[in-house]
Amino acid sequence: MKDFKNFTAHEVPEAGLEEYLETFIQSRRKDLEELRESFVKSDLENVKKILHKWEGYAEPYGFGGLRTFSTRFRTLMQLHKTELSVKICDDTKEYLDYKESTMLGQQKDN
Repeated sequence: MKDFKNFTAHEVPEAGLEEYLETFIQSRRKDLEELRESFVKSDLENVKKILHKWEGYAEPYGFGGLRTFSTRFRTLMQLHKTELSVKICDDTKEYLDYKESTMLGQQKDN
């Protein structure tokens, strides 16, 4: 797993959203699988829809890194290099795994 510690140092959920983190993470995992499938099918409209969601509401939940991944995906599409999407999907999964272990682990400790 990559070291996301510096990448996510200031990513914290807004007050009141902590109780929704587990559901939020599960939903993003589903998004990620749908994103993979959409890239395989060249359904770039669905890719854009998912990325738009991430850009709109990930940060309040403490997942601002999804905006960074969204930018990477959009760059691939602009450069017509969607075959590299698998690598970014894998990186995004590692990010979600890291966030889940740190954020949900902190909740259990409190």
